[in-house]
Amino acid sequence: MSEIQAVIIANPKPFRLILRDESDTWECSTEQVNRSTYNYVKLHRATRFIDVNLKEPFTLGLGYDGSLILPLIEDYADPNKALDEFNRVIAACFIGGLYIEAVSPSDLSFGHIASCGYYRHEHPFGDNAELDRAIGEQGAGSFFTIKLYSPPQILADDFASAYKVGNEVLALVPTLSPTLFTTAFTYYLTRQLRESLTHAWISIEQTVEHLWQEKIVENAKGGSIPKRRKFLESQQWNLAHRVELLFSLGVVDDDLYRHLNSARSERNEFQHTGKTPSQEAVKSALIAISRLLSLIADLKGHEYDERLITRYLDGENRPGSPMATVTNYKNVAEGSASHWRSLIPLPGFNEWEGEIETFDDIQLVKI
Repeated sequence: MSEIQAVIIANPKPFRLILRDESDTWECSTEQVNRSTYNYVKLHRATRFIDVNLKEPFTLGLGYDGSLILPLIEDYADPNKALDEFNRVIAACFIGGLYIEAVSPSDLSFGHIASCGYYRHEHPFGDNAELDRAIGEQGAGSFFTIKLYSPPQILADDFASAYKVGNEVLALVPTLSPTLFTTAFTYYLTRQLRESLTHAWISIEQTVEHLWQEKIVENAKGGSIPKRRKFLESQQWNLAHRVELLFSLGVVDDDLYRHLNSARSERNEFQHTGKTPSQEAVKSALIAISRLLSLIADLKGHEYDERLITRYLDGENRPGSPMATVTNYKNVAEGSASHWRSLIPLPGFNEWEGEIETFDDIQLVKI
């Protein structure tokens, strides 16, 4: 019998399969979806283990169903610490050009993996993890398992390559929280503008802090003016002051300055009034943090194109984006539908036949 090891599993969005190579194919028909006869065994198989700079000798497991798998060692016994580790990897992959959303506690599960490479979700923390477990256990129902029909797929090598590119950039900015950075983009793409701006602004502050230390404070080190460095390190320099000086010195260019100023203005209004920020202001904040990363990389002799992440802010089709849904077959253009499921009949709608339960005090009328 195989040896069994405890693990903690994350299931980030979007749902996608991670393949060993081009031959590691997946086949699932709509009939298999409807009858739950798809290959559930393959969905429990580890695809590869890759080096993501964990405590030696541990590595990150990539599951065929898109799961990310960490060993349940003492460092990750606290799920919050495991969550930070998962989001560090996700942030690196996202910076490296792989679209992937931050994970939250509801995406985590405790489970076990056998020495032969097959794993199981056993104790999901929330709804999303529960759904992934249900799909793997053939118990989710066709409404959810339809995602197994022609799902997005990537190669393990592509995942590893994206991580390598992004991790090199992240390593240049040790003050940046990967979790806050990634969730800022995730919130924006899920239309949670308040949360996105809050996380993006903290990420901007962390990144500008690094830039300030590198370009301003360090340049004052060893100077002839007493206590100048201490003054520059003091709390008298808020973010607006720092950006203004960096702009005056030519470190920050006009375009980046405009994005930072737009984000700061609405962030201040949100802080004082609670007013929902505009989508454009939040987008400016995310563009700003992306360009700050590119700027720091450039200053340190690294090439990085921020369009690897900002391209997703302009409506580019993302893997796993919600499919267009129609409620009447007459509205479907010929050849455009990949699958069809009839809606259940409900009282008041055309498909309903039969008696219904009604109440005199529930009647909608035109106003």
